[in-house]
Amino acid sequence: MVAMLKLLHRILTSMGSEKDLAVITEGYTEEVAREETVSMDIGLKKLLWKEERTDELQAIPADFYTRLSSYIKIMKENKDEKMADRMECLAVDLLRRRLQKILGIVSTNPRASKELMDKMSFEEKVLYNTLCKTVAAWENYMSRYVGGGD
Repeated sequence: MVAMLKLLHRILTSMGSEKDLAVITEGYTEEVAREETVSMDIGLKKLLWKEERTDELQAIPADFYTRLSSYIKIMKENKDEKMADRMECLAVDLLRRRLQKILGIVSTNPRASKELMDKMSFEEKVLYNTLCKTVAAWENYMSRYVGGGD
């Protein structure tokens, strides 16, 4: 359906029919929004499934949470509260699972890893770097303290 609308959009644009183009564009953008929302829902479920079944942090785009937030806002604006609530629940589950993994990684090795950060969203990178610095400083202080230093 979306492919047909894209083709029709191109044809009407080349023909210059503004009135027809406005009608098609409205349907096209609504259809694309619905398709992207379903795609995001399925993608979120798949990612959560993978996160729950593996110990390794799965790669996500740097803007993942920003895009997800935008989709949820659009759903709420379109009065699709049921879908918005479901997406929010999935997002919180994913966020908690990824947080558990990040905390485990930092507690094992508080040195920031570029390879690992490449798998994280922007927000997770900020958290990860902050945790690494905090845990490394704490370990350094405690090793001096226990060793009879400061």
